[in-house]
Amino acid sequence: MKQKMIFMGKIFLALVAICWLLVLAARDLAPGTPALVVLAYALGGATIVVMTALGAMWLKFAINQFMLNVGATDTQWLWFKNDPKGLVALRRRRGKRQSNSDT
Repeated sequence: MKQKMIFMGKIFLALVAICWLLVLAARDLAPGTPALVVLAYALGGATIVVMTALGAMWLKFAINQFMLNVGATDTQWLWFKNDPKGLVALRRRRGKRQSNSDT
């Protein structure tokens, strides 16, 4: 628990330092703009980037879950020679059910 708190503190400190460097660079680009306004724009831009990344991750996970539910093989299993035994058995059962429902 303590290690996790230290790690989160380091990440927070790194983000603050990066934001401050961006504010300093932006102040040089727009010298008449107050630092608080520049910081607000920087935080707004960072929020948009983070929300876009989270949305893309959610969409990717939703598509992957849908593909797995309709019978696709997880791409991580392509590293191995064969599908897992449980997946092979599940496909056999699904095939039997579909062939029984067709008749």
